[in-house]
Amino acid sequence: MTTMDVRPRLDALFPRIEDVPAAADFAPGGGVHPDGTLYLVDGEVRRWTGAMSEVTSPVCVVRDGRVERRRMGAHAALTKEEALAALDAAVRGRRRASGRASTPCWPSSREWRRPARSRCAS
Repeated sequence: MTTMDVRPRLDALFPRIEDVPAAADFAPGGGVHPDGTLYLVDGEVRRWTGAMSEVTSPVCVVRDGRVERRRMGAHAALTKEEALAALDAAVRGRRRASGRASTPCWPSSREWRRPARSRCAS
């Protein structure tokens, strides 16, 4: 079997983008989601104006005669500082929600469900 024989068979494995029913389209509008610029810190929704990273699906489709991964949208490519600020805010929020001063180990488990020895055990 030559490469020329394999290509049409591979192309036939994937649907053409125009043949995907609207109800099954997981990226309506061609993956244009304006909310990909939004992120949350300390209960405040912020809009990112910096670099964006494209998000694609592992599911492929045929577009313009080529097999490609379906674009789902984009997300804010936060810098280290913004990402750490969001992480710190999430940790603070979790601590407040649990009513403890430090991050609990398995906060939703009852003591009888925890292993006898864990790295959190004293």
